[in-house]
Amino acid sequence: MSVDVDRLPPTQYLILEILAARYRLGEHTWSFPSRLGAAGEALAALGLIVWTSHPAPDARRAWLTDAGKAAMLTGDYQPPDVVRQRDKAQDQLARIVRAGERWGGPHNDEIIRILTDRDEEHL
Repeated sequence: MSVDVDRLPPTQYLILEILAARYRLGEHTWSFPSRLGAAGEALAALGLIVWTSHPAPDARRAWLTDAGKAAMLTGDYQPPDVVRQRDKAQDQLARIVRAGERWGGPHNDEIIRILTDRDEEHL
């Protein structure tokens, strides 16, 4: 079943937006106050989120299902801050390598290989 998320009530849509934003930043679950129970349960009934108990009093935990991810996320999004942090880290590591070259460090070849490899798992 495909859901047009733009036609959801505002509270339901905002719960989805929060979960999508948190997911993009690496938080796959998020906590909500229990008073949002009706909205969370409605989204769970639509198959967009899992809405479950939370160890904290008066709180519920939620996360996007595969259907929720498909409805809310695009594959090409990268948070601006993550991109800036990655670029800054690469710059800092490059300066470390240059300093190490002056000192003749033994692991510079491996550091240079990692820095020049654009594979995201090394960043």
